[in-house]
Amino acid sequence: MLLAVGRLSEEKGFDFLLSAFAELAHAHLDWDLVILGEGSLRSELERQVQVLGLTGRVHLPGRAGNMGDWYARADLYVMSSRYEGFPNALGEAMAYGCAVVSYDCDTGPRDLIRHGVDGLLVKPVGDVLALARALGQLMRDDALRTRMAAKAVEVRERYSMENILAMWEKLFDEVKS
Repeated sequence: MLLAVGRLSEEKGFDFLLSAFAELAHAHLDWDLVILGEGSLRSELERQVQVLGLTGRVHLPGRAGNMGDWYARADLYVMSSRYEGFPNALGEAMAYGCAVVSYDCDTGPRDLIRHGVDGLLVKPVGDVLALARALGQLMRDDALRTRMAAKAVEVRERYSMENILAMWEKLFDEVKS
């Protein structure tokens, strides 16, 4: 399963994601796309699913309280945002051991993803075919996806409380000097 999480709103770029998945669906019949979340674009996205012929392959179950279960079941996580701050859902997916694909927004995803190590960053934002190529690469290569997923959990250590506090302490020490 390919998983995405976020508000069903313009900035999350789920319209891009649906178009990218449409490029892949015929070649990856064993993959479905699940988009968790709720928002003002639900009806537009549902219409896009129908127009693209993805009914039965794309699921929009709404909000979910058991996010750990969803991340654990996902084979791959995707973030198709037009822009981001610090993407918590992306960090959570990686902490649960998901290989990830994301647009390389000006801020956010590149702070978490080590391109080619634990996921893939896609440029430019909004390039549907580039997103489809990156997703397709990991959807068809189980070994690569498994290696990236194993590395993704390292985000736990990189963003642990101890490491973040140490960075702040170092900054304060530099400012005092």
